[in-house]
Order: sequence, then structure tokens, then C-alpha cells
Amino acid sequence: MLEKIIGFIKKSQEYAKAIVAGVGSLLVALASLQAQLGLNLIPADWQPYITFGIAILTAYATWQVPNREPEA
Repeated sequence: MLEKIIGFIKKSQEYAKAIVAGVGSLLVALASLQAQLGLNLIPADWQPYITFGIAILTAYATWQVPNREPEA
């Protein structure tokens, strides 16, 4: 069981940059579409700033995560 968990962690590290970019993109989409989805997570007057902040943090996190070569 522990070997499967370690294998999953190693596999997910190979795709860490894609995971960070995907999660950031989903957060930007959620922040932008919250009114259409019927959510009230962010006040309307703050929404552009929050969306911009999430986009900047996503770009920074994607830049910070190193590319990793698959291990043989």
C-alpha cells in the first residue's frame, strides 16, 4: 500500500506544473463565473482584483514549479 502511495506521489510530481496551471485556471474561471453559477464568494466590486490576483499567483506558481523529467 505504501509503495502505491509513493508511486502516486512520484507520478504526480511529473505533472506538477500542469496541475498548478490547471488549478489556477479553474480558480480564475470560478471567480469570473460566480454570478452565473449562483455563488457569492467574492463581492462584485472586488471580483476584478481577485481574478487578477489569482492569475498572477497562478503564473508565479507555474514559473516556480520546475520541469521534471520522468524517472525510468
